[in-house]
This record gives sequence, C-alpha cells and structure tokens, in this order.
Amino acid sequence: MLLLGMHQWINQQTTEVTFTPDGNLTYRIEVRTTLDPTKHILWGNDENADNPYIAVPVCYLDNGYHTNRDLTDGDGRRLVTSSYSETNFITVQALNYCWHQISAPCREQLQQHIRKWTDTIITVDFTNAKGEFDFTRMQETIWKSITSDNPRKDIDESDQPSIQHWQNERLAELAYMLVDPQVADITLTRDYAKALRTACERKLKKYSAKVKASPATDSNAEQNRTNLDGTRTKHTKREENFTILTFAYFLGIADCITSNPELRLPPDKRTHWHYEETTSNNDTQALLALLLLLSNLCEQYPLIAYVPADEIQQKMIFDVRFDERYANADRGRVLPLYERLGRHLIGPTRLEDHIDLAFQSYVSRSATLEIAPIEHADIAEIKEITSLGTVDEKHKIRARAVAGRIQCTRNIMQHEPVSRIRLTVLPDWRTLRYSFHWSLLLALLSMLNIVALFANSPLSKHFSEDNPITQLSSALSSLFTGDNLIAGLSMIFTLWLAKTLSGINNSIGDHIRQKLDDTISRELILYSASYAATFLAVGFQNQSDHSKDAPSPITTVLGIGSASIAVIVSALAIAIWVKLIVWRHQWKDLDRTGKDGTSETNPKEGTNPFINDGDCTIDSLPSSGTASGTASGTASGTASGSSDTPSDTASGTVAETSDVLEKAPFGILTTHEHYDYMLAQEDAFVRSKWTWQPQHIS
Repeated sequence: MLLLGMHQWINQQTTEVTFTPDGNLTYRIEVRTTLDPTKHILWGNDENADNPYIAVPVCYLDNGYHTNRDLTDGDGRRLVTSSYSETNFITVQALNYCWHQISAPCREQLQQHIRKWTDTIITVDFTNAKGEFDFTRMQETIWKSITSDNPRKDIDESDQPSIQHWQNERLAELAYMLVDPQVADITLTRDYAKALRTACERKLKKYSAKVKASPATDSNAEQNRTNLDGTRTKHTKREENFTILTFAYFLGIADCITSNPELRLPPDKRTHWHYEETTSNNDTQALLALLLLLSNLCEQYPLIAYVPADEIQQKMIFDVRFDERYANADRGRVLPLYERLGRHLIGPTRLEDHIDLAFQSYVSRSATLEIAPIEHADIAEIKEITSLGTVDEKHKIRARAVAGRIQCTRNIMQHEPVSRIRLTVLPDWRTLRYSFHWSLLLALLSMLNIVALFANSPLSKHFSEDNPITQLSSALSSLFTGDNLIAGLSMIFTLWLAKTLSGINNSIGDHIRQKLDDTISRELILYSASYAATFLAVGFQNQSDHSKDAPSPITTVLGIGSASIAVIVSALAIAIWVKLIVWRHQWKDLDRTGKDGTSETNPKEGTNPFINDGDCTIDSLPSSGTASGTASGTASGTASGSSDTPSDTASGTVAETSDVLEKAPFGILTTHEHYDYMLAQEDAFVRSKWTWQPQHIS
C-alpha cells in the first residue's frame, strides 16, 4: 500500500527546477512525509537483525540513468537506496499483496484463464520439486519481465525501445475493461477489449512463430540455470522468452474479465468515492489496484531509501537531486517552407523558446513545481498541456510569481496524475535592447554601402552633381579605395572583436539569448560580405572610368555582379534589423499581456504575472501529438509501442514532452477517458486497506 497509496502518507512533494549554466536542468524533489509506525517496511538480514532498516519509497522516477542522483534526509545526510534486485523484490511483494486481496475463488478463475493461454506457448519449466505446476513462480517471473527495463534478447530490436510503453498501454486497457458499460454518466468511446486482443494476439502470433522456428540444435545449448526460488534446472536458449508469457498473461486476464460480468466496477458514478465492502467490489478493485500498480512499474521504479530503524521519525523530509537536460518543445518541430527559408537567410524567425516541464501531482496531498529564475531570460507565459484541450476553473493549476521564482501548485482533489506545463521563455529586455542597437548599427553601415554604390550606378545619371544624394554617394564611394582598405578591414575586425568580447556564451538563459547572438553574428557576416562586395564593385567601376580603352566584358560582368551581391546582402542585413523591430514589439506585447490573456493598456493591471510578480491560474493548451515515450531525455519509442497494427496506438493524445518527470504514477490513464473515475476506485481501495500490518522482510 505504500507504493500504491503514496498520497495517503506523503503530505507534500515540491519539485524545484533550476536551469544550470551548462544548459541542463537540476531537479530537487523535496518530500514531506507522515510515516505511520504501523505501516513500515522492515528490511533486515542476518548481519543487521537487531537494527533493521526501514524501507521508505520516496518517489517514482522514470527508468534510466539520472546524472548526479543524490538522496538525503532533512538534515542533509546521504541515505542508502535499495539495489536493483532489492527494489525488484519489494515491488513483487507489493504486487503479491494486491493479488492476495482478491478472493480465492476469483484468483482461481484468473489462474484458469491465464493458464489456458500460457500452457499452449509456455517456454519455461515452472514445475516445483513435487512435480506440480508453480503458478506463483510463473506469475512473479512475468511481473519481473514487465517491470524490467533491461534490454531483452527475446524480442526484435525494432520492438525494444517501446516494449515497456506497449505493456503499459495494454495494462491500462485491462483496467478499463473493468468499467461497467452501464455506469451512469460514463460512456467509453473505445472498445478496449477488442484493442487489447488485437494487439496481444498479433504479438503472440509473431513471437510464437519465431520460437517454434528456432529449435535448439546444439546439444551443448542445454545448461544449468538458477531459478527464482534458488533451485537449479536445465534450459535451452530458446526457452527464455518471458515476453511471450506476458502476452498470454494479458489475454488470460482479459478472458476472465469478459466471462465474469459481475467483475465490474460499481454501477453508479455518483457514489464512486464511497467504498462498500462486498466480495464483488473487493475483487474488482483489488484487480484494478494490481493492474495499476503493475502499470506504474512499467516505465518507472520507486526510489526506496533505507533509514535505520532507531532514527525513523513520524515526520520526515527527504531530498532527491539529479540532473537532466531540458525538453525544448521546439526541438524537432517541422517548420513550414517559408520559415526554413527565412532561417537560412536571416537566422531564427522566432524570439521565444518553448520548454516543457512536468511534475507528479498524484503522489502527495499537495504537489508543487517551483521554477528558479532563469538568468538573462524572462518567463512570459505558462500553459498547461492537456489532452482535454480545456480545463474548468476549479481544476486549473494555481501559479504565483515572486521575485522571478514561479510556483505552480495542484492538490490531490484535482485528480491529475501528472501535470505538464509549457513555458514561453524570452530573453530579458536588456539583452534584446542591446542586440537591437547592434543590429541598428550594422543596418546603417549596410545602408551606407548601398548609397556608396549609387554614385557609379546608371541611376546617378538622372541626378545632377549638386544633388545631396549624389554628393553623399560620391563621398562614400571614395572610402572604398585602396588607400582606405586597411581602415575598412580594421573597422570590420573591431566589430567582430567587440561582438566576441560581449558575446553570449551559453548557459540555459544564454541558450535563449543564443537566438539573438546568432542573429547579430549573421548580420555581421552579411555586413562584412556587403563591404567586400561594395569595395570590389567600386574598384571595378573606377578602373573602367580611368581606362582609356573600353572596359573588357569580364570587368563589366564582375562589376555588375559585385554590385548586385552588395545590394542583396545589404538588404538581408537591413531585413534582420526589421526582424529585431518586430521582436521588440512582440516582447512588449507579451509584457503587457494580462492574466486573462488579453492586451491591456494599463500597465499596472495588465502586466504579465510571470514577468512581474502576480498570482493567477494557468490556462490549458491542447496537446498536438502523441507521447514520445522518452526517458531521461532520450527517445525510447512512440506512443503506439508498435507499428504492427493501428489498434496498438494509444487513445487520445498527450503532450509532446520528454521531461524526466513526465512518467508519473497512473500517468498512463491521462491518455484515456474518465481517468478521474479510475483514480477514485483506486483511492477507495487504498483507503479501505489502510490498516494492514507491517511486514518484516528478512
């Protein structure tokens, strides 16, 4: 129950996110708990029997490596965490607890339906010393296979990255099969039973054929193996296909649910927060709890701390720290043709960056995300990403900004397993203004290059020599001579040196400002090219003017070509300056955006609550894609989990975020409908079993 009902004993979980100078994120998760002494998990061994540890599951983390991970108590002392095998053992015990909350007759039915499938394709000998089939050992083996994030040799490489998410989706479908079709006010728009059968049967057919097609032909392939219970048996390499057993396990549970109409959730949504102790309800909710806990363990693992028993207190604080890269929502975005062309010509076309963050909001009574101030950058807007598109007022995240620090809060009664937000981040006003002045200087110098070309162009013949434009053009063209070459090159070198010394070398805030840095660099390159082309064009024209003979065709072509290049690149440099003007107006518009999302003329009432201190609710933003299934910032598969069939795809859409905390307990439910109803049933079961006695595991 500690793993399934963390919100019952964790009072508050605060996730603090800090953008580091090296362009990553530092997470600090502070967990405040109230540990009931009757619900401790004692963990001891022969060497430490008199002073066992208390195993405390602090939080869930997504599968993968977490750089610089550290776990401390409230006094800053580092704590020992469970090993992979110890975590695996504790989670199997938790699953066994849920399994044994199902009544014996119902468990017997489940076993019969599961064995109808597993007996036809079984690949491992699960007989015990008495020669009897050991269902418990087979089921624990399947559980360990589902929760393991190790590379699997028994599946194709193409299925490897997404197998855990695929299993997670199937477990969610099994959970939704428990919903009574007659439940008031609940209409499921998807046939979950059909979707699960199609996906599992296709996978089962695929891998069963492979097992049959690869018999062990080498007599030496048979070797000893240590079983889960410590016994030794012989096996062949082809027998180690636990994934096939997983497919059969899912199908067996589905058959049991389908053949038992009474194995359904309570029939009235209006009373779904009220738990009535009946055998039918207990079996249904216990099975639901088992499926949801197993689902939680597919793509996550509980970080379990060991606290000496004599140091345990009722009120405790734990701190978890680790580093990850941040999830830029614009990375990988498919750009339209005009935007791609614009980026090649004048650099970045968007001033803002969008960064996706997530925090687990159903593992404690109150969940908070704190975003530390970003150096040289402002958070202009925050929106919640949700598959629903809109969220009613009472379910919105509350946000508050104080001294540049933003706090987003959501409580347990809002029934959201995971909260995803998207930050709109802008460079600060000082940096934008500084870049604008740089761009203005380079645009003016580029304009002077164009004016210098005017004196030698055919258009100058239409103006008299006394015209101010003609005089200015003649004066400027005289600067583009061999006598002034060193001075011109020195000026360009000085501009590059000044930009380099004042350039932005990049932290996360500097990454936001990198767009401005790239823009100014591109404009400086264009101006340098413009100066060189203007110098050549004026030189060729002067050579033609002072030559007694008619200019050669090559000289004429080179002169016209140089002048054309000078005009084009100068125009691009000026276009960049125009882009900076637009960005300045965009920044001011975002700064004046009010809490209701509209532009206000009164700066005191309409100032953005995130650029300036304020308190507001966060509006929602509909998601636009499928789950990336990423973990630890690296891609690990698509939401469908398989390209075998359209039925494998997830119903609904979720946020395009690869934030490390996107994987949250019960998070898979948010990709489906009526997940608040499912959470209510899970919570009712947890509260009804919150009197279980402590276990002493030796």
